[in-house]
Order: sequence, then structure tokens, then C-alpha cells
Amino acid sequence: MSDQRRHFTPEQQEYLARFRRQVEVGEQAQGLEIIAGCHNKFQFAKTYRTLRNDFTRTNQEMRGRVTRGDAGPGITRDVVEEMIRIGTKSWEIKMAALQRHFFLTWGEPIENYAGTGDGSGCAGVVVFALALIAAVGVVAVNGY
Repeated sequence: MSDQRRHFTPEQQEYLARFRRQVEVGEQAQGLEIIAGCHNKFQFAKTYRTLRNDFTRTNQEMRGRVTRGDAGPGITRDVVEEMIRIGTKSWEIKMAALQRHFFLTWGEPIENYAGTGDGSGCAGVVVFALALIAAVGVVAVNGY
């Protein structure tokens, strides 16, 4: 629990708890799906790179939405930062698992292949990005 969480309303705390559960399950499921279904090291690295790039863009987008005031009712800058903190922790765990799997499977660090830039690989959906977008919709509907 972050120090900021105690400053959230009960509704925001409930919302963040639901968000945490959704993100943790989604990130873990996506990581397992990639590991189980992507057997080409080049595609695996491309997927990894795509996830990394999409995650960075998603965080920037969420910060932009709250700055513009279109993140939804009850979604303050602190709520968004907590969502990003929660998502980042789950995302880092997933990415570390993908790195370990790559090294154990192909005997090289994934960074040797992931490089930089955009691309699409075996992952068709970025779970964290969808969770953030869905979260804003839930907040708009529920009003907190």
C-alpha cells in the first residue's frame, strides 16, 4: 500500500483495489500466453519490444488525460499516478518473466534482440493498456 493511498476516498480505494486485481491477473495471463504461444525468438523479442513501447505510451496518455481533465470523474492526478504505479509493478514482473524465459530458452539476453523501435509480435493485445482504458470507462459510469 502506498503512502498516498490513505489520502484516497473510500470509493477511490475500492476502485484502485479492483484495478490492482484486474491488472495483476491480466498481466500474468498475458505473460503466460506469450510464453506458451510464441516459439520464435525473433517474434518473442519483437513482442517484448512492442510491450515496452506500448507501456510507455499508455502511461504518457493517462497522464495527458488527467492533465486535460478528461480522465473521468473522481480520477485525480494522484489516482492516475497510483494506477500507473500498480500497473508498472505488475508489468515489471511480467517483463522479468519474459526476460527469464527468453534467456532459459535461447541462452541469450532478450535485449540482444529487442533493440529499440516499434513493431508487433506474438502479443495481439496489451493488457495493461486495455485495463487503463476500461478503468476510465468504469469510473465514468460509476461516477468515482
